[in-house]
Amino acid sequence: EQRMTTRTRIPEELATAGRRFGYGVAIAINLVLVWVVGNLLEWELVGFLTGEFADLVPLIQLGLWVTIAANVVYAMDDRSFATRAAKLVVDVVNLFVTFRVFDVFPFDFSAHTFNWGFVFRGVLLIALVGTAISALVHVGELLRGSSASPHQS
Repeated sequence: EQRMTTRTRIPEELATAGRRFGYGVAIAINLVLVWVVGNLLEWELVGFLTGEFADLVPLIQLGLWVTIAANVVYAMDDRSFATRAAKLVVDVVNLFVTFRVFDVFPFDFSAHTFNWGFVFRGVLLIALVGTAISALVHVGELLRGSSASPHQS
C-alpha cells in the first residue's frame, strides 16, 4: 500500500514573519542574559562561580551584544551578505569568549563529590569544536555567496 503525502508550503510572507518573530525573541532573551550575567555574582545564587567570573563578565556580555546586533541584521534581511557575515562574526566572537571561559574556568566544584569540573570542561570543549565548525561553514558560505539556511529559495 502506497501512501500519498502532500507538502503544504507556507507562504513566503508568513515564513518571513515567523523568522522575524524568532529573531525578536532571540534579541529579548539575549538582553535578559546581558542583565543576568552582569548580576550573577551580586545575587550569589550560583555558589560555584568564583571571583574570576567578574573578569569575564564584560567579555561574555560582549558576546551577547554581538549576538543581539546580528539578530537585528537577520531581522532586516536574513538572506543577505550582511547576514552571512554577521553569522561568521558571531561565531568568531563567541569562539573567543568560550575559549576564555574555558581558559579562566571561573567555577569551583570542590564542594561536590561528583566531578562537575570535568563535565563543564567537556561541555565547553564541545561548544568550542561546534562553534569552530560553524565558523568554517560560514566562511564557506561567504566565499560561495550562498546561505545554507533551510528557508533558502
